[in-house]
Amino acid sequence: MAVPELVVPKPHPWDDCFVGVADAPIVTWPDGLSIMVSSDCDHWVVYEPDHALCVEPQSGPPDGFTLAPRIVDPDRPLSRTMVLAWE
Repeated sequence: MAVPELVVPKPHPWDDCFVGVADAPIVTWPDGLSIMVSSDCDHWVVYEPDHALCVEPQSGPPDGFTLAPRIVDPDRPLSRTMVLAWE
């Protein structure tokens, strides 16, 4: 459930939204392959089910329609970027 206040994340596995991310997240596999996910978004959701890892930049918090509504119209568009870089 989304909450408006910041809380300390619980230990793994995560299904959480993070803010204040200082550097672009890098996901590294055991064979050394890695991918960097960069974005101009200020919220990041990390979800770790048993079989996968999901790293998703978001333009606002989960349930943002009620927690932090943002008006988007032709005069105030919402545009965000995300770059995936393999190494």
